[in-house]
Amino acid sequence: MRLMYRVATIALALALMGAVGVMTIRPSLGESDQSDRAAPFAFETLALNSEPPDARFERDVAPDLEHFKGWISAVGAGATLLDLRGLGKSGDVCLVDPRDDSVTLRNAPGSGEDDYPVVELLPEGLPYDDTMAPMGCVPADLDEDGDLDVIVYYWGRSPVLFMNTAGPEAVPSAENFTAHELVEPMQVWNTTSLNVADVDGSGSLDILVGNYFPDGARVLDPDADDETRMEMQQSMGLATNGGRNRLLLTEPTGEADAPPSISDASTAIPEQATTAWTLAIGFQDLTGNGVPDVYLGNDFGNDSLLVNHSTPGDVRLELLKGDRDMTTPKSQVMGNGSFKGMGVAFTYEDDAELPMIVVSNITSPYALHESNFAFVPDGDGADLLDGSVPYSESSEQLGLARSGWSWDVKAGDFDNDGTDELFQATGFLKGRPSAGRSSRRSPWATTSCSSTPPSGPTSPRATTSPGTRPTRSGSAATTAPTRTSPRPWGSPSTTSRGPSPSVT
Repeated sequence: MRLMYRVATIALALALMGAVGVMTIRPSLGESDQSDRAAPFAFETLALNSEPPDARFERDVAPDLEHFKGWISAVGAGATLLDLRGLGKSGDVCLVDPRDDSVTLRNAPGSGEDDYPVVELLPEGLPYDDTMAPMGCVPADLDEDGDLDVIVYYWGRSPVLFMNTAGPEAVPSAENFTAHELVEPMQVWNTTSLNVADVDGSGSLDILVGNYFPDGARVLDPDADDETRMEMQQSMGLATNGGRNRLLLTEPTGEADAPPSISDASTAIPEQATTAWTLAIGFQDLTGNGVPDVYLGNDFGNDSLLVNHSTPGDVRLELLKGDRDMTTPKSQVMGNGSFKGMGVAFTYEDDAELPMIVVSNITSPYALHESNFAFVPDGDGADLLDGSVPYSESSEQLGLARSGWSWDVKAGDFDNDGTDELFQATGFLKGRPSAGRSSRRSPWATTSCSSTPPSGPTSPRATTSPGTRPTRSGSAATTAPTRTSPRPWGSPSTTSRGPSPSVT
């Protein structure tokens, strides 16, 4: 009798374990369904640049950071599509290559336009040395003369504004871009994100700078053994000791090719949103009041939704957080997320008043199993002006919750059917064997990736693309159906921290 009781107990335990295991299995599409839904998509990989001479794969860093220099070395790559020649299309590329810390302008492969000599943007006449490195570039017509200027942001110094003096239809050349300090005097910032929008509704573009390591910290200085300002995050989810974010209002002088006047409006940023470790900045008018609201994706510290109540010359940003109910994990409440916000995109479904807000996070085995965010509207934009958040998190239901080490996310209609897909750059360090060591970290190694959609059963058009897109970090991409925003804010399509030496 006792033996039968033990057998029955074990059998019941195994049955319960099996039932729970079945309940945790993620639903997925079969290979046949994925192939069918991939049919409308095809991508071609075109070489954007080659490996530069004497390319390196690790950075020199401050002595206190030496033990995780691979992680430090994994950031600092970016690419932006822009129109420098008045083509009416994004036929040019601004590329930041961390293998030689170069910032270059070139013809976009596949643009159908003639190539021109590669133009390198160098901050000539300004302080610049080996303790500084570019992290990204953002195009913006800051003097409002009809051609695009370029802002380059760095670790180790404040951003540099390259004024385009050539005119909107000229072929880019180095002598036509003059370097100017964005802030004077130059400061030691470690910037990982920068975006532009008319924040106060004045009619001119303003600049929001997202800083990472503390201001003044010489992250890339191998001789900084006396550095006292260098410190890591005080918390994974609640850190408030990062570099201070800056909001810079611009006022064009009226003279072509002259840098605009800059006013520092950074005190308008709520303190919690000022000192988190920011990796992504998204602008979108969610309330319909004519000025863009702000979503800050933070690596350490809660992401921040800032509702914009500004008028010309008077910036007012309100930090809002969502409400939690009995079934919602704390980290899936907008403004309470403790995940690694690394990219943000806005995309509209059908004729919705509010966009879905999609956020890239880390969802990798043997790393961090967090969740990407898909904040789906469940109210009106006017609710934000009243202090409430009309969004609920639905990434699991949409099949978007997990995709890898997800750096950035972009929305675009890749098959011209009127509905957006989401493209996500994923991956981190790629190891490879080397003599005398078990592996060597190559943060910018190029591997292929495929454009893969969510596979959840509630994604009716989830697809897997047969195409590939290589990135330095070994990236994949995810697509899902949503509608393009009818009113995008900020700069042209920009990818930072995980670009590709190829264009798809």
